[in-house]
Amino acid sequence: MAAITWLLAVPSPRRHNPLRHSPLLPPASAPMSEIELRRSHQRSDGELRTIAAAIGDKLVARHGGECHWTEQSMHYQLPGTVNAEVQWNASEILVVLRLQALAAMFENAITAFVAQQLDRYLSA
Repeated sequence: MAAITWLLAVPSPRRHNPLRHSPLLPPASAPMSEIELRRSHQRSDGELRTIAAAIGDKLVARHGGECHWTEQSMHYQLPGTVNAEVQWNASEILVVLRLQALAAMFENAITAFVAQQLDRYLSA
């Protein structure tokens, strides 16, 4: 009984959560899910830039975030949710989505929607 009383009387240090620093868990900024969608195309570089610009503008208008451009790619970031990249060459377009924890819960719906939109833009 005295041992129990002593344990209750001693102030306990901050409790250690072994999962908090576990090497098995990814860092908070690491993507929880990564999706790659590839499509072949017969579009010119200018047409693909126009398509990527339309997609980037629509994403920023609807959801906020930021778009950055390089010569043959578009990068979109909505902090804490998704990082997306659209790259293309003369015969192929690649969309890579890196979903964070909240968005990763909707991975199937997001993949289906992005695939549908990509096919729609490339077939128009």
